[in-house]
Amino acid sequence: MLVALLLLQLATLLHAHSSPPPPILTVRHIAAGSLHLLPRLLDPPSQRTAHNSILRRSQSIPTPGQLQYDDTILLKFAIPTHHQQHQNPSIIADPDQPLQWFTLSLRPTQNLIHPNAKLIYAATDPASTTPTESPLLSRDVLAYSGWSIDPDHIHSWWDEEHASVDRPSPEWASAYEDQRVRGWARILVHQATSEMEAEDDLHQLIFEGAFEHDNQLWHIKPWDSFSSLRTHADSEPTPWEAHPTGGLIVWQEADLGTSSSSTTTTTTTNHHIQPSASCGHDQLAFNSNPQHAVYHAPQPLGSSQQIQLNPASSFSLASMTSFLDRMLRKPADRLAKLTSRTRTLHRRQSASNDFIMPDNSTMPSNFINSIGSTAGCSIDSRVLFIGVAADCTYVSRYKTQDAARLAILNDLNTISAIYQRTFNISIGVVELNVQAPQCPPTPKPDVPWNVGCPASGSSGLDLARRLSVFSDWRGKKGGADGAGLWHLMTDCPSGDQVGLAWLGQLCEVQSESSETGQVSSGTGVTASSTNEWQVMAHEIGHKLSFFSFCIC
Repeated sequence: MLVALLLLQLATLLHAHSSPPPPILTVRHIAAGSLHLLPRLLDPPSQRTAHNSILRRSQSIPTPGQLQYDDTILLKFAIPTHHQQHQNPSIIADPDQPLQWFTLSLRPTQNLIHPNAKLIYAATDPASTTPTESPLLSRDVLAYSGWSIDPDHIHSWWDEEHASVDRPSPEWASAYEDQRVRGWARILVHQATSEMEAEDDLHQLIFEGAFEHDNQLWHIKPWDSFSSLRTHADSEPTPWEAHPTGGLIVWQEADLGTSSSSTTTTTTTNHHIQPSASCGHDQLAFNSNPQHAVYHAPQPLGSSQQIQLNPASSFSLASMTSFLDRMLRKPADRLAKLTSRTRTLHRRQSASNDFIMPDNSTMPSNFINSIGSTAGCSIDSRVLFIGVAADCTYVSRYKTQDAARLAILNDLNTISAIYQRTFNISIGVVELNVQAPQCPPTPKPDVPWNVGCPASGSSGLDLARRLSVFSDWRGKKGGADGAGLWHLMTDCPSGDQVGLAWLGQLCEVQSESSETGQVSSGTGVTASSTNEWQVMAHEIGHKLSFFSFCIC
């Protein structure tokens, strides 16, 4: 029912990416760039009133080397308009080449890091078994949210930022009523950017993320990360030796090949890319079980607990948002596992193909006119904090634990934009567990999911088995960490499957074994790829179902 709406919306936004991405036929190096910081506030935002909306700012302008997590910034960069396919694109081959400029106005991302978040690094020394645990602090994460602004109107926009003009959140449709706004943006700046000697010092400017401009989605990654993730079917950029990461690589969705081009390319270059890829969600017996609670109506609730659904004639995202609002606000004692898995099936279809709800009201099965609508949604944001683990294969792909940590934080920062824009729900992290890049020969009891891929030996795990082992670990860990769900990052896809998750298990902190040997819990798994944030967002969507009667 509304599960279909959730996944349909995410599929629209994410192109249903739970399969290997198509080949990236064209990439570009950022050829010019600059970072500008807004003078810092002298008055806290809480002093803004209806009669005095102007907040005082310092007279001094911070330099890029003084960048802090709570700064407001203006990020400008340019890419060559001419490019080459399947060749080594130059970085700055011709100083007179035409450039396309983008300007991102960015503010600190809210609620990305839980106030009590912690970071766990497994010991990299094989002789040591003691992990390093430290606080994961917001001030150490340079994550920003904002807008892509028309370059011709950036001066008036930046003047308004100086004046502390109160704008709608970039996640709300009203933010795009301003004709200067061309799209949304989510950017993670690397700490090494503090070495910038000037605002236009491209040699030390390091960032990654995604942004939308004129309905086209763009991706940005440092060259070293892109090179670690790219397949043989992707364009291969040469590194810029003067840049600490090899340069900043940019591509847009229009630069992606088709399934047919992927098939043709992989015939000779990469047998790991499979045609006709699909999400592995439906292949899990737990998810396709007709007795699953998601496919059943709940038992009657008291009048104060009942979820009010809008009639079919006025259905919008409001009904789903109302449910999620209740779900995320329920008392913590409801974190206990649902005991009833055998509720009576009430779903049936009418002659008009509308769903018949338990109270005999109807809800349409065609949600096409509701996609993108936030009418009736609460203006109060909700936050879902999750735990994320990175196994040895994932960390090995990124080379270091720090690089893997940054990749995950970038994924979450971008994913949160999608969920905020769709359901006004932010995704943040409460615990980050990063293993060492060397896989152990046999699994350790405390992290049984931290092993190599099946090809590495008898102890290796494929994607589905890894998810079950991870779910069992999560069940034994319990819910004291406050995570609404746990997600595992790996580098072990199974054929064409790069993501799996258990349906409707948000906030499920215990584990449950099935007759087939699968172990389910509030968990999912994503394999590394150039579009892994989209895969991860898709898998979170499976867990965040309308009938997830739980609370975080």
